Formats: sequence, C-alpha cells, structure tokens
Amino acid sequence: MVGTAAGPARAEGRRERLKQEKLGRIVRAATRLFAERGFEATTTQAIAEEAGIGAGTLFLYVRSKDDLLVRVGLAGLDRRLDEAASRLDRRAGLVDQVDALFADLAAFPGADDELTRAFLRELLFAGEAERPAVRHFLDRFVGLVEGLVAAAHEAGELGPEPPPGDVAANLVALWFHVLDLRYGGLLGPDELAPRLRRAVEVQLGVVQPGRRARK
Repeated sequence: MVGTAAGPARAEGRRERLKQEKLGRIVRAATRLFAERGFEATTTQAIAEEAGIGAGTLFLYVRSKDDLLVRVGLAGLDRRLDEAASRLDRRAGLVDQVDALFADLAAFPGADDELTRAFLRELLFAGEAERPAVRHFLDRFVGLVEGLVAAAHEAGELGPEPPPGDVAANLVALWFHVLDLRYGGLLGPDELAPRLRRAVEVQLGVVQPGRRARK
C-alpha cells in the first residue's frame, strides 16, 4: 500500500519541479528581454524563444505578457527587499530606517521609467494566478516595516497606538502612492526621494508620544 502511494506522489512532485523550473526560465527570459528591449517592444514569441519553449506553452504558465511583467517585477522586488533589509542601520531612528528602506526599494527598476510605469499599472489589476505572489510580497513588505515600528515602540521612540501593523500598512501605502506620482508624471526624478522622506516624516510624526501629549 505504501509503495503504491509513493509512486504517484513522486511523479506528482517531479511534475511540479519541472513546472517550476520552466516557469523560472520564462521569468528569467522575460526579465532579460524587458530590460534589453523594453516592455512594449518585447513580444511573447521572443520570450518563448528565449526560454526555449513553444509560444503556446508560454500561455500554459502565464495568461498574458502583462501578467508576466507582474511576476518579473515582483521577483525583482522580493530580491531588493532582502537586500534593502540587510543594509538597514538598526541603530538609526525609525524615520531614517524607513526612509532608507523606501528609497532603496524605489530604485529597484533602475532608470527604466517605461518598465516601472507598466509594472505599477499592471500590479493593481494582477490576474488571479498572480495575486498570491502580490499578496506574498505585500505581506513581507508590511511585515518588515511593522518590525521596525514595533522595535521603535519598544525603544520608547513611538507610543503604543496605533498598532505597529496599522502604522506599517499606512507607510507602505504611502510608498506606493509616491511611486504612482513619480511614474505617473506628477513628480520629477529628483523629487522622488524628498517626497518619500516627507511622507514618512509626516506619517510617523502623528504617532510620536510628544505629539499625542499636546492634544
């Protein structure tokens, strides 16, 4: 009985590994081509050829080029989040830590405005298959900021209310808002970092113990 069940389980595991390997090839191919040619100029046929698969096979893994861009962007952001977290100076104040994290993440696509603009647009309307990856990244992002806020609370830098999770969720929402302003053409390249800094300062200023005491 055990041996009979083990065979199908191994086969299923092998199929899943092969599926993930192929999806990884697709994402890597799209990442290279989007960077080299831009999002609009890259075709799904070119991505399939770069990944070494048929064009029809590509659509067994992603619904569209737009959804593939979401996967590419999230993979880059996931890596950038780990790198940015490792570079944080945990001895700095909360405003400086959050500002450094946000500025680091905001630079993830480099100088490619077109690619970033397309990614942010598609992220809001991610397909059903991509939504778990979007949620995974958001949970990690908010969780990291929540940890910074909680540590600041323990150190007496912030008061106990509102809860760290709520503060973190608001801060992350501000990060997306400022990026939307930048890549929507309402902020220039040199205005991004100062606007992010000011957004963080204003949000965290509201929850400073001294500010609440004066109410």
